[in-house]
Parts: sequence; structure tokens; C-alpha cells
Amino acid sequence: MSPSNPSNSQCSRTSRFPVDLPGSRRDLPVPFFPCKWKLTPANILRVNQYPPFDVLPRILVPSSTARIKPPVMHYGWPVNLWLDRQPLLDYAEKHDLLFFHCNDIDGEQDLEEEGCEEEIKNDNDGAVRRGGRTINVAISIDAALERLTEELKMCWPRGLSHFECAFQVNSNIGLIISLYTNYDLRNTPSPDAIEVLRKWLGEDTPKWYMDSERFSWTTRGPRRH
Repeated sequence: MSPSNPSNSQCSRTSRFPVDLPGSRRDLPVPFFPCKWKLTPANILRVNQYPPFDVLPRILVPSSTARIKPPVMHYGWPVNLWLDRQPLLDYAEKHDLLFFHCNDIDGEQDLEEEGCEEEIKNDNDGAVRRGGRTINVAISIDAALERLTEELKMCWPRGLSHFECAFQVNSNIGLIISLYTNYDLRNTPSPDAIEVLRKWLGEDTPKWYMDSERFSWTTRGPRRH
């Protein structure tokens, strides 16, 4: 049975977010489950053998009484920067929210002085550029998310959602829009607000992905970005 699609007897969604009910159990491998030994590369890469979770396993919900804390799990959507158009980058461009890497600042100023506006392009080296300038995708998408949630008049916790890197994205490490994490369950957007954003982006239902850096079980909990 796939861990992302447990039977109804194993889990259910809570009223506010898709998390297993208290007492639910699943048969999960390391590192979805804590272990006493140091994680090996094989343990870590095994994560990509599993599709993202529709419903978060209860063991991955942090508890103030537990001795160790789980890895960071992101609830959100994968981002494909190879598409001809990326909705949030288009939105950032329209609202003058594109940020560029420092070595491209002079080029940006020159183009603006000349009144030159060029389309966003995805190059073979994986960089996303406009007019020869390399876009800082993470900061640009974060800024677009914050502005968009305000424009759509949604009650959205400020600074909660980010552009992140995670496992389980098409069986690999990939980029995602993280709406919130398993450490934010006391401060999440409402399901209605997420549905509005989902429709605007033209996405499917969000899923849970494991963070590509903060994947260990720790006594103090993960560091915050």
C-alpha cells in the first residue's frame, strides 16, 4: 500500500488541514520514521521512491511532549520553471516584483533606462532570465505570493509561504511552492483561501513533500529559514 494513499481506516483529514487523526499509524520507512543510526545517502534518496503524501502521517506532526522532532514537511505544489510561462513569475513581472541576482543589477538599470522590456526566458543552464539578467526566482516568487494573497483579499499569515526545494517532486529533488509546513499547523491559511489560490494558479490539490535539507529527526527541531 502506498504511504501517500492510506486506507480510510488508517487516516482521515482534520477539519482544517490534511493530517492523519490522532492515534493513526502507518508503515513508513526511514526517514519518515525515526531511527537510532545516522542516515545514509541510500536512506535519504529512498524518500524519492514515494509519491508526495495526500494526507500527512501523524508521526510527522511535531509534538511538544516528544523527545525528538520530525523532519520539515511542506504542503504545496511543485514548480516547473521549464514551462513557457510561470504564473507567479508573470505576476511578479507585471507588478514590478522581479528581483535579479547582484551581478545583473547594472544590466537591469541599463535596460530600464533604454525602455527595453523583454520576455522571461528559461535557458538550457537552468537559469531563468529576462533580457540577459538572471532572475532570483525564490525572492521573486515569495514577493509575488505575498502581493497576490493581499490582492485576492485572503486571510493569509504574513511571510508563511515560500519557494522551497524538496524531495518527492516527480521522484526527484525539485522546487515547490510551500504554503506552510508541519511546524505551522497552528497558523495556517484556511482551506477556502488555499482553494482560491489553487484555482488562480490552475493547480491540483496540494500535497506534502519532505524538505531537501531539513530531513533529519532532531531533539531541538529544525532550524527556521
